[in-house]
Amino acid sequence: MYGSPQQAIPSPFGVTAFGSAVLRVAPDVASITCAVSRLEQKPDEAFAAARQAAQSIQACLSRLKVADFGASRITLAQVHHYINGQQKHAGYEARIGFSVQVPDLDQVEQIVCALVEAGANEIERVAFETKQIKEVRSEVRRLAVVAAREKAENYCRAAGVALGRVLHIEDVNPDSLELKVRGHTSRGLVGGDGGDGKAFGPSSVEVNAAVIVAFEFSSDGDADPTA
Repeated sequence: MYGSPQQAIPSPFGVTAFGSAVLRVAPDVASITCAVSRLEQKPDEAFAAARQAAQSIQACLSRLKVADFGASRITLAQVHHYINGQQKHAGYEARIGFSVQVPDLDQVEQIVCALVEAGANEIERVAFETKQIKEVRSEVRRLAVVAAREKAENYCRAAGVALGRVLHIEDVNPDSLELKVRGHTSRGLVGGDGGDGKAFGPSSVEVNAAVIVAFEFSSDGDADPTA
């Protein structure tokens, strides 16, 4: 019965297809996120120790001719340790974070080691990225829509109907490992519906996109299912 609660598609109007795509590009820049933190018994001593370490980091980066980096404002926090179930005041920790951009990927290991030697006691993240991320994202989103249309056209050919105009496009978060699409679960988005299927290096920057596209059936006539 039309509109029945047992009906899988409560408001049938055409065809809805999920499309995903992935592009993998070679990285052209690396980012390093690190920090210096110093624990002392007095706040002023913690501030002084952290600033001295930060100066060492800046001198290290200048020596390596790394110009693209930034430092956060210094922060201070009380630190407590638990000993035999008792909370003990350990001191004050001052912290300064650094964000470093490295255009020469061959320099990454050398710079990380130099930062540690210069006093960086927290290496939070080393990531390989691309400066062309905006253009790559635009293209992979286009490919996701193309994949959804191709899937919808395939369904229509099998059903002997013609695909009509687009009624709705919904962006889907591609970072989710499980995508709930109208009550159904789609796994393995990483591979995508679009892409060249070629082997890729483990350091490649992977950009995903996913969409749900709703189409109406065309009133121009039926499609040939054998076409």
